[in-house]
Amino acid sequence: MSWTIMPNKKTTTLNDPLLVVGLPGIANVGKIVVDFMGESKKAERIAQFHSHAMPHAVFVNEHHLIEMPRIELWLIRSTRDILLLVGDTQPIDERSCHEFCEAALSHCQSLGCSEVISIGGIALRKIPRRPKLFVTGTGKKHVEAFAQGTPCDNKLYGIVGPIIGITGLIIAHAGAKRMRNACILAETYGHPMYLGIPGAREILKVLDKKYKLKLDLSSLDEEIKQMESDMRRASALQAQMPQKKETSYIG
Repeated sequence: MSWTIMPNKKTTTLNDPLLVVGLPGIANVGKIVVDFMGESKKAERIAQFHSHAMPHAVFVNEHHLIEMPRIELWLIRSTRDILLLVGDTQPIDERSCHEFCEAALSHCQSLGCSEVISIGGIALRKIPRRPKLFVTGTGKKHVEAFAQGTPCDNKLYGIVGPIIGITGLIIAHAGAKRMRNACILAETYGHPMYLGIPGAREILKVLDKKYKLKLDLSSLDEEIKQMESDMRRASALQAQMPQKKETSYIG
């Protein structure tokens, strides 16, 4: 199954773009982060990804009409441009996940992107009072450099099991393509109806400081109200996807 990339508009030359990936996963931490960034910075959609590897489900929108599930690429124009990989779902199986990562990264490289950050959650049995952050990747020096000056712990071995899904896989493929990369994970409650807002807020603080985004995090709770319908869509699709057993983290 191949992926078709449909540009929404002709993209002019970008300034050293950074790709931030946040698709649905545990407590939707990554999706909350990228959706908030896109809403706050008035991102523009520049491409859509299509494939028969998407879930066999559709949505009825607020206009009572049917919509397909989406995975899209958005652009934030800034001192350093930021690409946001967002969507309602992840690909449905292992092969399509690998193919999607290769297609998405190749397209972003064609736009001048050489660095990738993915975002996800670490599922706990209880709601953490103060979510801890962890960072990993394929290159030790880059991970250590990324962690400096942040609350991110780069000692992740033994904390989680395999990282399942796009969150981890796209980082492995980025490393194979010699792209700088980091995967940021926040502790959260591993319940399918829980939104990992506290963990997402901590990650946003890190990204805001590191990349000088000037985000108004005080508005996060208000923005979450607008995101809740999207989260329900994502949760519904995620529930239809095949789940792996005995994993402590799903991207």
